[in-house]
Amino acid sequence: MTLSGNVPELKVLMVVFATIIFAYLVVYPRMEPKSFRRMMHYDLVLSALLMVAVGSVYFGQGIAFSLIFIQAPWWVFTLVAALLIELPFCLMFCKKHGLSPEDMNED
Repeated sequence: MTLSGNVPELKVLMVVFATIIFAYLVVYPRMEPKSFRRMMHYDLVLSALLMVAVGSVYFGQGIAFSLIFIQAPWWVFTLVAALLIELPFCLMFCKKHGLSPEDMNED
């Protein structure tokens, strides 16, 4: 049995984590000029790519994913996992670079 075995949640979490690490170590540091609005545009593209990657494996499979107390479809699990994993990275990156949601009109 491999590390991920037949646990779809673990496979999705590994893809989500890899996507977020790529975003915060490669994509966002190279973004110029750095702005919260630009970061959200990049995040939208990366999130769409994440959903396509996970969806290409689980779309139409009827597999239920566990969100602790409820069962959810793959896309809900992926979005919730990405939000929860990305939030601390986003807060640290924004603090380090002086970015704020209040700056959405700047670019």
